[in-house]
This record gives sequence, C-alpha cells and structure tokens, in this order.
Amino acid sequence: MEDQRKFIFEQLKRLLASYADRLYEKSNSDTKYELMVKVNFKLNNRTLTQLDFASTVIQKNFTGFYFFPIYSHPSRFLEMPVAMRKKLKGKSCFHITKWDAETENNIKELLVQGYSLYGNIKEGDQKFI
Repeated sequence: MEDQRKFIFEQLKRLLASYADRLYEKSNSDTKYELMVKVNFKLNNRTLTQLDFASTVIQKNFTGFYFFPIYSHPSRFLEMPVAMRKKLKGKSCFHITKWDAETENNIKELLVQGYSLYGNIKEGDQKFI
C-alpha cells in the first residue's frame, strides 16, 4: 500500500511540477508538494498575496490531490467525469488510491482548466470570482 501511495504521489508531483515555472512552489518534499499563485489581488474585499492552486500529500490510506480551483469555481467543473467525481471527498480533495491512464488524463484536464482560471490572475485583480 505504501509503495502505491508513493507511486501515485510521484505521478501527481510530475503533473503539478509541469506548472512550477509559472507558479510558486510552496513546498517540495518526499511526501508533500504544493503550488500557489503568488500575486496581490482582491477577493471578498481582502487583499491576498497568494492563493493555493494544487497540491499532493501522502496520507495514511490514500494520496491526496488537493485542487483549489474546484473549491473557488465549482460551476466550472460540473462536467467532471464520474470517475473523478467519485474520488472527490469534500470540496477540493480527491482521494487517489489507484493510478491509471484515465485518472492521469482526468487530472491533466483539471489542471488545464484550473490554470486557465488561476494562471491569469494579475496584480491588483478584482475580478477573480
């Protein structure tokens, strides 16, 4: 089980790392990898300096894929494949227990969609949501 979780983590980290040149790596370890948008913008009358984009963490019984665009823009992900919807626990955490081509392709598509939302945030932006 531990080897499977580590393998899934490495696959997720590989996919996330492909965005690292455009986003900010908050953490990069053997068990946790986090990407953020680092720019000043307004959200709900608050000025924020960073915003979580996506991360992966090895948990006790699964590898977590935390995807924040689905939390901030749920209506943009209504057409998510059923297989991925079943992995979604809560508002932004996917419990990944098996890695296959379908899972990889679904996550790639989520990242593309998410980056189209988060990757275009500009300094002082007030039109995020």
